[in-house]
Amino acid sequence: EFERGRSSVFNEERPGCSADVVTEEIVEKVHDMILANRLTKVREVAEAVDVSYLVRRYESHSPYSLDLALCDFFLFSNLEKCLGGKRFTLNEEVIAETEAYFAEFDKSYFSKRLKKWQGR
Repeated sequence: EFERGRSSVFNEERPGCSADVVTEEIVEKVHDMILANRLTKVREVAEAVDVSYLVRRYESHSPYSLDLALCDFFLFSNLEKCLGGKRFTLNEEVIAETEAYFAEFDKSYFSKRLKKWQGR
């Protein structure tokens, strides 16, 4: 990026990255928690500073899993790419971001995908 004219080594602000999560007070609180107990879990830290978090879990679902249809794999992998790396402070923010993702597509997009999937 520096070849393209970027001069700052700091991250630029971007949507989805909440600035109110990273404050001196919160950083110090997390630092103290980790120093007190190095085995502190991310969930415990998130609860202590009142921040929600998303965790990517690797669950082994076979392609023929009963709880996921084949068309779900396509749908949720793209949603995961859209939400990946973003931080949310409230569940409502996750819901709003997910709804905004699906709002970008019209109904014909999904019906075309389902017809292609059924034709396989």
